[in-house]
Amino acid sequence: VRPYWRLCDLCSGFDRRFVDGLVNSTGAFTEVCSQVLKLFQTGQVRRYALWFMLGAIAVLWYLV
Repeated sequence: VRPYWRLCDLCSGFDRRFVDGLVNSTGAFTEVCSQVLKLFQTGQVRRYALWFMLGAIAVLWYLV
């Protein structure tokens, strides 16, 4: 039974360090990205339309 418990401890350590670390890192990355994107949200529709138009022009320029 002891080898089984050692294997369980090994798998538990892998889960705590790797799997949980990956999930927590993903959450932290999402939080940082949302904080950066929040800086660009002004609520001004004209500004959103301007950026949309500039983006569309950039895509068309890239394709041509």
